[in-house]
Amino acid sequence: MIRAMFAGAVLLAALPLSATAQTLADDTQPPPPPASQGPMTVERIRSGFLFAPEVKATRFDKKTFGMVGGSAGWVHEEALFVGGGGYWMASSRGSDRRMAYGGVVLQWFAVNGDRFGLSAKSLFGGGEATLPETVTQYILPTPTPLVDPRPPQLPPVPRPVTTTVRLRDPFLVAEPEVNARLALAKHVRLALGAGYRFAGSDWNRRGGFDRDRSQRLSGATATFGVQIGG
Repeated sequence: MIRAMFAGAVLLAALPLSATAQTLADDTQPPPPPASQGPMTVERIRSGFLFAPEVKATRFDKKTFGMVGGSAGWVHEEALFVGGGGYWMASSRGSDRRMAYGGVVLQWFAVNGDRFGLSAKSLFGGGEATLPETVTQYILPTPTPLVDPRPPQLPPVPRPVTTTVRLRDPFLVAEPEVNARLALAKHVRLALGAGYRFAGSDWNRRGGFDRDRSQRLSGATATFGVQIGG
């Protein structure tokens, strides 16, 4: 009986020591690592200067001409471009048709990936164009002297003379365009665009735009260029 009571007392005394040892062992083990949520990449949104030389094929006075030019400005947070641009005919020397225009350029980069991008672009400004015009004038013939001036003379009949002249005229322009961009290098992209040039001319000075002349100045455009920077 005494032995049983002594064994029970020893067992009860050993239980707290075992629990304390287990607690100390748990405290010395490092905590389990947190569950991984996968790799995360943080990229900085950048702003910078953009220069874009371009060539255009455009319809002008019902003919197709080539133009050279480009735009330059600032890209804000890879989303909005604000700058200026201008274009002029590449081979207008000796031609009856000439055109040059420029203004403010705005561009919104709707899709701006590392390899491919889409954007909407527009130019607002003005320019100057030279177009051929046909002018008809009526000229009175030179009177011939008569031997006898007493007979009545018939009035001279005007003679029409038609000539072609060059008329230079300023105009307003708005040129919206859609661009697709392909990356060639880190800061170099190939740009292909299609748009339309809306031109307004008041050559007839009637208080409004000359519809016929405005239609001759307006036309579709196709653009090929390189964007550097941004």
